[in-house]
Amino acid sequence: MSSIATTTFPYPPLPVGVDALRILILQPGDFSDPIKCTLTPAAFSMKPKYLALSYTWRDSYPDNSELPIGRFPDKKKKGVDAAIDVNDIPFYVRHNLRLALLHLRSPTQPLPIWADAICINQADTQERNAQVAIMSFIYMRALKVVTWLGVKDYGKRHLNPFHGMAMDWKAGQTRHLPTIVAASQDRQHCYSLEPDHATFARIVQSAYWPRLWIVQEVCLPRQLVVVYGSKMWKYEDLCQWDVLLKVRTSSISAEISPSAVTAGENANDPGIGIGAMIRLLDARDARHTSSTVLERLIETFAKSAC
Repeated sequence: MSSIATTTFPYPPLPVGVDALRILILQPGDFSDPIKCTLTPAAFSMKPKYLALSYTWRDSYPDNSELPIGRFPDKKKKGVDAAIDVNDIPFYVRHNLRLALLHLRSPTQPLPIWADAICINQADTQERNAQVAIMSFIYMRALKVVTWLGVKDYGKRHLNPFHGMAMDWKAGQTRHLPTIVAASQDRQHCYSLEPDHATFARIVQSAYWPRLWIVQEVCLPRQLVVVYGSKMWKYEDLCQWDVLLKVRTSSISAEISPSAVTAGENANDPGIGIGAMIRLLDARDARHTSSTVLERLIETFAKSAC
């Protein structure tokens, strides 16, 4: 996943001779405020605290690409890539990443995040290769990995989709992420309730699930948080959803929706189907067993899209 950052952005240098990364500090703000961040290098020996973001470079749903990303959007430029502010310098990011940052931002507290498109100097081949080489370590050392699935379809029922997203954010749980980072234990009130049937059917159709590169991002971390819009669930809670338990035992898989079940074996299909999601969850559940040896993972995810 690469950003469209300007090649002239002055990246703060990484420490020499040690494993290190850059951490993006997402500054607090209201949903409609400009996104402001600071980018700071940190050696792993300093035991930095951060969340790692797992996402797709393109929008998670075709309708998400039409969502405005500002209070006063240009109707002719919906879904375009836009600049955020990093170290007081404009930094262009793709639409889906900006949507994620908007929803993950807290109104009151800074949030430390690692996102590859921003934290790695994509224009520096040597650095990019070195950071990719320690990517698994970055995800394993994160306090939590945040899986970004995209947002619901605001197009049909909202005259002002940005206002709809803002209202959902104010009532949602993602704004509590800094509290979760700071707390020694998870606070259950910071998480969402089990989704209804329609929301679950939408979640399984996210373009996130069939991507090959996310296998390590889901399987390696100690703790995983799944985010859909302003809703947020612990991985362990997600696995206990009634509808998911029934699907994983194959009792109602055909009832989710025809498109959710049959789509997605083709990576070009916008709906990915339940199969890709279940394969990924099974892989995480088996991550400490022989099922995660390279040969078996290659066989399991051979049809995944890059």
